Parts: sequence; C-alpha cells; structure tokens
Amino acid sequence: MEELKQALTDIQTTESSLIGYLNDVLNEPDGVSQLMDGRIGRLFELAKCYKSAFDRLKVTSRAEFQEHIKRGYRYAEIRDLDEDIVNLEGEWDGILQRIDQSLKEDDTGVELGDTGPVNVMLTDARTGQETSLTEYLGHQSLVLVLLRHFA
Repeated sequence: MEELKQALTDIQTTESSLIGYLNDVLNEPDGVSQLMDGRIGRLFELAKCYKSAFDRLKVTSRAEFQEHIKRGYRYAEIRDLDEDIVNLEGEWDGILQRIDQSLKEDDTGVELGDTGPVNVMLTDARTGQETSLTEYLGHQSLVLVLLRHFA
C-alpha cells in the first residue's frame, strides 16, 4: 500500500503545484498568450508523474490504476488522497476550459475569400531561411506544413 500512497502523493503534489503555476501565469497580463508561446511545456510534468505512478504500480491503463486505488480504499489516507486528486482534476479541467474559452475569443477566424496572414515570417525547413507565405503564393502547387512545438 506504501507504493500506492506514494504514487498518489506525488500526483497530488505535482497537480497542486501546476494549478498554482497556471493560476499565476494566467493572472499575468497576456497570460494565455505567454502560456501558448512556450510556458505550456511545464504542464507535461503531470503526464510524467502519472507515468511514474503507473510504472511504480506496474499498471498500463487508467482502469488498472483505479483498480489499485479501489483496493486501497479501506485506508483513510488512500481515500483522502484520491478525493483530493479528484477535486484537483476538477479544478485543472476548469482552468483548461478557461484557457480554451480565451483562445476561442481571440480567434478572429478566416472566412472563405478572406486574405490570410500572408506576411507572417516563417522559417523554411529546407533552407533554414526566413520567408513569408507571399513568396510561395501563385505557384502551381503548394504543400504547406505548419509545425508548432509547445515543450
């Protein structure tokens, strides 16, 4: 039961810390943009924490993980940790919904026939040089792959 208790404690601590981090970032001016422009990578700490918990308990799915928790429910510490994590997950979901709503509000949208952001500077993956979409428009065919890495 100690392995389960430690796994749940780690998840609780990590999630609580990340919720505090998110609230701090989102309370800054232009916080959502800052989060999307590179600070979002820290959120993957929670996935790493769950992976460590799964490895520690030798489970491979959320259902197996929940089964371990269910077997430990006779212990008050396990119940308390699980209930706290459920509450934290609700808070986490609420924050992510707030971020999602903010991003939707910032989305100006493009309608058919509108001119897109063709003057945005991009990096040509083949040459490494800065370029804009304007330089490619008008060619007979164009395959455009836009990549964004958050970590």
